[in-house]
Amino acid sequence: MRFSCSREGLLGALQIVGSVVSSRGMKPVYESVLVLSRNGGLELQGTDLEVAIRYTLEDPELGIEEAGAFAVPAQRLTSILREVRDEKIHFAWEDHHLQVSCQGSRFRILGLPAEEFPEIPAFPERTVVTLPSGIFSRMVKRTAFATAREKMRYALNGVLLLLREQKLEMVGTDGRRLSYTCGAVDNPNQVEIRAIVPTKGMNQIVKILGEEEESLDLALSERQLAARTRQAMVISRLVEGTFPDFEEVIPVNCEHGATLPREEFVAAVRKASLLTTRESQTVRFSFGREMLALTARAAEVGEAHVEMAIALEGDEAEIAFNPVYVLEGLNAMEGDEVRFEFRNPKSPAKITDGDDFTYVVMPISLE
Repeated sequence: MRFSCSREGLLGALQIVGSVVSSRGMKPVYESVLVLSRNGGLELQGTDLEVAIRYTLEDPELGIEEAGAFAVPAQRLTSILREVRDEKIHFAWEDHHLQVSCQGSRFRILGLPAEEFPEIPAFPERTVVTLPSGIFSRMVKRTAFATAREKMRYALNGVLLLLREQKLEMVGTDGRRLSYTCGAVDNPNQVEIRAIVPTKGMNQIVKILGEEEESLDLALSERQLAARTRQAMVISRLVEGTFPDFEEVIPVNCEHGATLPREEFVAAVRKASLLTTRESQTVRFSFGREMLALTARAAEVGEAHVEMAIALEGDEAEIAFNPVYVLEGLNAMEGDEVRFEFRNPKSPAKITDGDDFTYVVMPISLE
């Protein structure tokens, strides 16, 4: 196989595909990206056996002299392209080596035959729903951050994706906080989806999305979710397990509440958190009739006291939280104002940004 293309175009494609490739795979092939000519163009594939991606290079400088396919270490090739500065680079695959040629430099990388690369299935054309990419991307960013990072949490290691009638919903939780968002979508074929998609898979789908107005096709097959844009396709295995009943977790009929300016609230929580430690990561929220006081105290660093004006609804009350969890939820919100509500100091608080984004965070005991 022989071809030439722009450095910038191939590097961008490698960075997307390489993000799913393992840096320490069980076999060298799992650290590699597959490069092949297809329909007169160039396609890159990568997988870690949980998430797989196919990406079509769109490069006006692309010229394929000889068709073929090969697998080459993704990290190695990416590092080379980062270092060279030539606008156009030439590639040749011969005798299990990829030769990379540019002005003043030449590299010869040991690769693998394309036949050793795992086969990535085609996009399933049945039960397909098409969504605006902007809505999907925003919803993932509102939920993926709240999923569990510990690998043994199973169902909590992914985002719950729900498509029911004309409503798309996503939920992420790690057991200490929960993030829920929803949006209206066109679903003329009444496709239904209920799946727990690994956080890595959801984030990878967002990476392939282009312009805000671009469309995204989703299709659910047995134990897999496939996502497709004009230029790329991602297939992700689903997480096995039972997702918590999130509707039961979201508080209703809260006794205490206030509408707060989001940026001022973020600044106040951040200031109070400056005098917390890893061992004492607690901020006390004291809701007065006209003032919210945020206090933090750690013997080894000192104390913080921050105030902001509010109009409290309900009786005065105190509740405490890990400020990191509160801030992560607030930073995922976009409105000028947010609604903060809770029942009592031992029950979770609910922070809402309009009608389509709800964030629930568990309190820390004041005792």
